[in-house]
Amino acid sequence: FYHESGGQVADTGKIHGKKIIMRVLDVQKINDIICHICKIEKGDIDLDNDTVTAEIDVVNRRKTMSNHTATHMLHQALKKVLGDHVQQSGSLVSPDRLRFDYTHTEKLDDVKIEEIDNIVNLNIRNNLKLDTATMDYNKAINSGAIGLFGEKYDEDVRVVEIPNFSKELCGGTHVERTGD
Repeated sequence: FYHESGGQVADTGKIHGKKIIMRVLDVQKINDIICHICKIEKGDIDLDNDTVTAEIDVVNRRKTMSNHTATHMLHQALKKVLGDHVQQSGSLVSPDRLRFDYTHTEKLDDVKIEEIDNIVNLNIRNNLKLDTATMDYNKAINSGAIGLFGEKYDEDVRVVEIPNFSKELCGGTHVERTGD
């Protein structure tokens, strides 16, 4: 299960075994431990004699992946239209929507909104294959990857690239192609 991080909501789903069925409501990282917050729907926990299977809600995961990749496309489209000063300052990525907070000096007019929409939609229609790689933080930044100011990154980072369009440090879930 993906735990809530970087604006992306956690996976939901179920954990079940012979003696128990639990609905996974949330997943959080607490003191470097991945914690599944569950509601027991049937049975009891038997730590000694039960094996369980964990199943994410695949439909919600796929929708979240699409919205997360869309935030990367939106971020780059904003930079192309408004300028490189635009920076992400927050986001929410869930199965049913995305919210993207960014820095800029003025309200967007309809012309700029349409231009941004056209750039994102062109990338969706082009159905570009995303490239992901794990590399040293300094190597990633030197290769042109964008990191969010104020975020703390490990020595090794994951880079998500939409070829010839955007390249960002990101540990979230993404689609394989922009058209997905």
